[in-house]
This record gives sequence, structure tokens and C-alpha cells, in this order.
Amino acid sequence: MATFTKSLLDQIVQVGGSRGMVFNNYAIWANGKEGSISDHKNNNIFRFFLGERRGNGHDIVYTSYEDSPIVAKGIIAYWLHHRKNNDPYNLYNRLASIDVTGIQKQFVDYTNQRLREYIDVCEQDIYCLHKDWTAEFYTRYIIPEERRNNKETEALYEYITPSDCKVVRKIMSKYILFLKEKLNIYKLPVIKPKRKDCKTPVRVVDINRIGQHFIYSFDKRTYLPTFKLLLELPKSDKNLARVALLIYESRWFLKNDYKTFISWYKDFCNIVGCSFHKSYTPSALKPIPKQLVDSYYFL
Repeated sequence: MATFTKSLLDQIVQVGGSRGMVFNNYAIWANGKEGSISDHKNNNIFRFFLGERRGNGHDIVYTSYEDSPIVAKGIIAYWLHHRKNNDPYNLYNRLASIDVTGIQKQFVDYTNQRLREYIDVCEQDIYCLHKDWTAEFYTRYIIPEERRNNKETEALYEYITPSDCKVVRKIMSKYILFLKEKLNIYKLPVIKPKRKDCKTPVRVVDINRIGQHFIYSFDKRTYLPTFKLLLELPKSDKNLARVALLIYESRWFLKNDYKTFISWYKDFCNIVGCSFHKSYTPSALKPIPKQLVDSYYFL
């Protein structure tokens, strides 16, 4: 592998693009791979796009968006957008309007953004209304979520220099400490829920396992993050079974993947971490309450 004296973080495109964006920040990375690192869809997910540079200076990208590996998510992705780029020749840094802010402000702004997204999703679910979603966000949701994002972002290490890696690790650890300070402020005494369908165990849903059973035209980028949050909210097994039925009967569902609802429901329970009930047949789950249908409007 080549030895680099300058930071390779400065070669990462800071400005989110569109589907027609030209990748002209071609670079050779620390692992010897050639191509571009960019948040192509401006959704706080950076991917590596394999490519090469033509003789005329234009880049060729060989990998599609879906086939390009994720290298940064969460706070590091946000920081990559808003950090000061030290390379004066970086095209995007010179020509685009970049909101460069200090790290402390980035922590605050990013967290507030995630909090707004979380509350927007939670307020759609009438089956588990809480008095203080902000406290729920800090005490139950954000720290595990950001630790998962940090774990995925470790993929970036092979593309950047050892000194770059130290900076990235430092920001990750400092951000978790920042969230722990917030946790201490918002931490609430444990109160047993009065309703049986508001159980409190924290569940982690691998939403991509569900998304792979949707047809290609389903807008996964827009709706899967919301879907994940809704499924991870406390719900009774019966209401989760109703969600499984909504999916199974949805026009987006790949009908050939499962011949019967019960076979899909078994897999669904494994994915979302709920108990399987053989008696929860479609007829036993209907009618599905309108409030639940409205929460999952995108199905």
C-alpha cells in the first residue's frame, strides 16, 4: 500500500449530490483502491464508488449505488459534510456553499436533527404514546443507534491514513460521551407501563431483511428508516402480527417469496424479535384498526 503524508479525508466529497452527479474527486486511497467516496444521495451515508480517471480528466464509476460499500454513517457522515476541508484545490470545497461548523455545534445540530426525525416517527404510532419522546430518545434510542453507526463506519479505516483514523475514532468516542451527558439529564425513573401492549424491551430490527422482500419500485431510501423506527417502538405481539399482515397484503410485497401468510409471519417474528402465535391467522387479525393502518401508510 502507498504511504500518504496528507490527510485523505480532504479527498472525500463534502457536498451531497443527485443521481446525475459527476464523481470528479477521484483519488487513490490508503488500501490502494481507486475511486470516489461520496454521500451520493445526500442522506448522511457515504459510500465508496470504484472507478478510474480517463485521459481527459473525467472519472468513470464502475459500481452502482447499491453495490458500492457503505464507509461512513451517523455522526462521522455529518462531520464529513461540515468539517473544514484543508485541501484548497478540492473542487467541491471551493465552488459549493458548505456550512462549516465547529465539532461541538455539529454534535448539537446532528442530535437535534435525529431527535426531530425520531419524534416525527413516534407521533405516528397511536398505540404507544409517551409523555416525553425526548427522554425516550436519549434514554433508549440514540446511543445504541449511534454505536451501530460507528461500527459500520469502521469500514472507512482502510481507505484513510492512520492519523485520519485517530481523528475519526476520537470524534466517535467524544460524541458517545456527549450523548451520555444528555442521558444523565433526561434519564427517567423506570415506570411499569399500565397497558400490556406497551412493553418496554428494546428491540433492534434489521430492516433490510424486510426490505429485501419488497419490489424494486418501493422507495426504500425514504421509507425503510421510518419503518425501522415504527417496528422498534413497543407493541404487543398481536399488533406486530397485524403489521406482518399489512406487509404480506401490500402491493409492494414480493408475493413469490412466501406462499402463505403463516410462513412469512414466522420469519417476520425472527426479524423483529417478537413471539410467534400460531392462532394469529389473517382472519384472527382482522379488522386491522385504522390507526395502525394509518401509521404504516407507505405500505
